[in-house]
Amino acid sequence: MSTRPRRRCSIPVAAEPRPASSSPTFVTNDPGGVDPPCVAYLYAPDRKSEQAVQHLQGFVGTLQVDGYAGYKVLADRNTVGVAFCGSHVRHKLHDLAPSGPARIATEALARIAELYRIDSEVRGGSAEERRDIRLARSRIIVDSPSSARRANSPRPSATHSRDG
Repeated sequence: MSTRPRRRCSIPVAAEPRPASSSPTFVTNDPGGVDPPCVAYLYAPDRKSEQAVQHLQGFVGTLQVDGYAGYKVLADRNTVGVAFCGSHVRHKLHDLAPSGPARIATEALARIAELYRIDSEVRGGSAEERRDIRLARSRIIVDSPSSARRANSPRPSATHSRDG
């Protein structure tokens, strides 16, 4: 996870008619990870999964992705691994935490903050040093007993009353 600011900009698309209801094209620079960064900007007129399949034909490796379902098709073929963007998860948890008794969301946000602290502390080190420290220190946070207990605990249904 990177604590560096994300840069996002809108890119106008010329020479192709777009329906008035379509949204602008966005490009995001989200630095982080242990491998050397690589960015590819490929345009598609829509977000159908076929676009991702076509653009990434022949690619073997790991993609850092948002929740876009188009990447699931690639992952299902076992040629592409997907690493879901922690920022998207954090934003969803942040929305849940203040809305009521969401202790698990609050705890998850505290754990994410600990992971960000580790990232901040290793910034500037070599790729190998950052990887080794992240692996050693983050595993404890992710694998703590309270995380596993809560992840596997039964949840009452929305219609269930604790009063019986």
